[in-house]
Amino acid sequence: EEALEQASRMSRYGAMAEAQEPERAAARGIERLRKGVEEAAESVLGSEGQALKTARQELDQAMEAVRAAAQQSSTPSDQADPSDLASQAVNSLRRAEQMLESPALQAEAAGILDRARAWRRETKELDASAPKWDLVKMQLLDPMTELRQNVSEALARVEKEDPLVPADRDPVPGPFRELVRRYYEKLAGGN
Repeated sequence: EEALEQASRMSRYGAMAEAQEPERAAARGIERLRKGVEEAAESVLGSEGQALKTARQELDQAMEAVRAAAQQSSTPSDQADPSDLASQAVNSLRRAEQMLESPALQAEAAGILDRARAWRRETKELDASAPKWDLVKMQLLDPMTELRQNVSEALARVEKEDPLVPADRDPVPGPFRELVRRYYEKLAGGN
């Protein structure tokens, strides 16, 4: 703040050359402040990468709960009730949706969450063996698996673990990365 005031006074009196050093010092101070605020916000709110990792873990838990409910209904035991497992799946999906920042991923998660809530109502109202598990797989597990893959791809882009991960394809195998990089450079160069 002091450096900024000094630069302002010097420039007012026409000492532009002398004002440059205090101005640079003020710019460095502002940059340090900006970085400090960003780091503090990230430590409080968490990074986008951490949010995506948490969402992926919640999706894993939801998928496991759905699979366990299917197994419970086919071979009843003293383990968890399928309606309790359905509730666990819905809660995990809700938390995953809340962690996602991308509107497209949120919308995808919201659609799955709506279907999961309907499935949970079914398991509570009807006999737990009543749901058609092939339909549950098609309407819940398959879309959850696809969403998990999309979250993993978004995470790879955010963390830049592999800079050659295309948005909608598998990562480039290691031995071919250099060839693919040169190919795209050639394309960009118009050759």
